[in-house]
Amino acid sequence: MSIEATGPKAQEAITASIEKINLLNTIWDADNPDSEIGKLNAQSTVTPSDDTQSLLTEILNLKETTGNTLDLTVYPLMTLWGFLGDRQGTEASSKIPSPEAISACLEKVGWEHIHYEEADNRITLDPGTKLDFGAVAKGYATDRVTEILKEYGVTSALISLGGNLYCLGNRTNGTKWRLGIENPRSEEGLFGDATSIGILSLSDSALVTSGDYRRYFTEDGKRYHHIMDPKTGYPADNSLISVTIVCKEALKADALSTALFVMGKEKALSYWKAHANEFDAVFVEADGSITITSGIQNCFESKFSYRIYE
Repeated sequence: MSIEATGPKAQEAITASIEKINLLNTIWDADNPDSEIGKLNAQSTVTPSDDTQSLLTEILNLKETTGNTLDLTVYPLMTLWGFLGDRQGTEASSKIPSPEAISACLEKVGWEHIHYEEADNRITLDPGTKLDFGAVAKGYATDRVTEILKEYGVTSALISLGGNLYCLGNRTNGTKWRLGIENPRSEEGLFGDATSIGILSLSDSALVTSGDYRRYFTEDGKRYHHIMDPKTGYPADNSLISVTIVCKEALKADALSTALFVMGKEKALSYWKAHANEFDAVFVEADGSITITSGIQNCFESKFSYRIYE
């Protein structure tokens, strides 16, 4: 986590931002039985805090358009596959669950198992269903930090929360922020020794990447990663290895990076075509192909060949 901000009250703004981030971490830590989400998962019902209510409302509105490829109930699947915690890279103890175990787990997964009574401010889960905000929490936190910085008069800042980036305004020298997109196969030489596959010059924008290289294990030469397809119960299996979203809201970028990764490139491009005024994207495939959407063609640069989708 890092926040770089400039202004007379920049340090006060950063302090207030960190306090907000810590608060959200406290209430949304699914592995802590005393957190708000921990209690919900244990007791199946809770009166949500304002932040939980706000996040859930925004995600429920967004999930309708993504064909349920974004699902906050995959916690049982993440547990089954062993993808909770800070695992990075391969681990000898990793095992592929049995089809029977996955099938049983899927009975607890799905938006239909969440009952949110907005009027009564009450969330109730069906037995066995558990929530995890991991796919969207950093995006929500980034948006709240941006609001805090603005309240303190900060006009130039770069926020980085676990790879979720937001650039507020321009740099202090008046130029746009230059943000790199990580090479998803740096250890395997897919793009040579490059640390990034491209650079985006941005201001007042969020940049969020989801990929199969952050948490995974390999078995019989196949990579199994942490981005679950809630329809199959298996890690999303298509040509994509990295999806980067650029838009004005970090929460939307966070949510869409996961949802579009699960969709696969062709469906994701069709989704962008229908929502081109809301975001742009960079898709990286296992064969090294790079596709960007046309809205960012003038601010994207790369030494590798890429296709512009219009």
